Amino acid sequence: MTIEADPYILPLPGPDSPVVLDRWISAGNTHPNSRYGDGIWSMGPLTDNPGDSIHKINWKRCPATLRSEFRRLVWMLINGELRPTYIRERGFQNRTRDGVISMRDNILQWMKFARWLDRQGVPQVSDCTVEHWKAYAAKCTNGCTRGHAQTVLRWLSDLWAFDQLSVSPCGITCPPWEDEGIDDYLPAETGEAGGENKTEPLDPTVIGPLLTWSIRLVEDFSGDILAAWDERRRMHARVKATPSTREGLAAVKGYLLPLVDSGALLPATVSRLHGVTLAHHYVAAVTKASWNQVHHFASRQGLRQVTARRPGPSPMQVPVTGRIEGRPWREFMDYEETPILVRHLATAAAIVILYLTGMRPQEARSLRSGCCPDPHPNPDGSIPRHLIRAHHYKNVRNSDGHHISAGEERAVPWVAITPVVNAIRVLERIVPKGELLFNSTHHDVVGQRKHHGALKRGTWTAASRISCRGSTRRPALKACPPRWCRRTRTATLD
Repeated sequence: MTIEADPYILPLPGPDSPVVLDRWISAGNTHPNSRYGDGIWSMGPLTDNPGDSIHKINWKRCPATLRSEFRRLVWMLINGELRPTYIRERGFQNRTRDGVISMRDNILQWMKFARWLDRQGVPQVSDCTVEHWKAYAAKCTNGCTRGHAQTVLRWLSDLWAFDQLSVSPCGITCPPWEDEGIDDYLPAETGEAGGENKTEPLDPTVIGPLLTWSIRLVEDFSGDILAAWDERRRMHARVKATPSTREGLAAVKGYLLPLVDSGALLPATVSRLHGVTLAHHYVAAVTKASWNQVHHFASRQGLRQVTARRPGPSPMQVPVTGRIEGRPWREFMDYEETPILVRHLATAAAIVILYLTGMRPQEARSLRSGCCPDPHPNPDGSIPRHLIRAHHYKNVRNSDGHHISAGEERAVPWVAITPVVNAIRVLERIVPKGELLFNSTHHDVVGQRKHHGALKRGTWTAASRISCRGSTRRPALKACPPRWCRRTRTATLD
């Protein structure tokens, strides 16, 4: 008699085994795969959503006595698939396998449980008794809503369920609520509403001026800001390519010494290390000298202290075309302030897109250059509306019921009105063709760091809290147009 192999049972991994098995990695995923023996595991191979961060598991946060067992259990969670019979018997979970975000939350709870067991003096998970389960359940559900408490207990049950998928289980005991029922372990119903519509909508006195400012910035001032950004990058690249010469040093002296001797303001920037200091890159660009020559000359002359007392602007030769009440909105475009203006411009574009379409922030972060092409005229000469081709991610699953991290394109595209189209066109000028409109690298205009994918929650501005659903958190914004800086004309943007 031939005994068929159980398809749900996984073999024991070795030190060089991949953390994520090939069957769970999509064809287009290029994130490196960690090894089982590594101290830090990356969840990148499971992450295809450009708006999601690459989460990592640091095994130093797991007690040494329990680390080997929990390492095996987490590997089972990442690569295993719960039996359908287990799912059918428990109505509070309807999936055999979670998405990467749910896995992360699950693992965080398991790590907390491991640290708690270690404090109780439990050396291995098989020594966890029913009393331990009950004590920890009471602790971790204290102060939780009933819904969240149910989720936490489900995660703890998964610890036992995934252990059964190993060819050599750790021997975790079954949580008592699996046999006794979960209701007795949950807090009482409070009657409070839950879900995404719980938060009160933005007040019209906030969103009205904010949206007006955003549209005005995109439509009237984006040309000046992007022209200044192009010029700044050109100047910066020239400085990096300029060698040190005698002529360059003479030009630096000829530019700075008259300013110092006359008591005039010096072009300044703000350094994280030194505070207000001389704008070395700007001075090097206008004098056609090298950065090192400016730095050494400024150090010898003590210009950092002088600049801190007499900080001045760094004007560029860029025409100012935007108008407020018929007057130029700025006296000039400033070299040092331009990156901040680009960030403001991208924020304004995000506000316009989110509020005037109603798409989720997750969808907006995944928009790419070219997502809203100009429509072809109809046979009668009329112009159809612009359409936005976007991906959505919530509840997107494959035929097996597994969450698809990459999402899928919406069957029905978003309709874009003119302000939204203008906002997309502005973002398309900031990022390369075909790139994410909110690409982390290209929108990190100050730090210029190489980040993965789109802007994440940590850097996604208050704009991500705005949608036409009105179910958003109120950002700390004044109900009036912002003052860009001391050199920006102030007027009502209407």
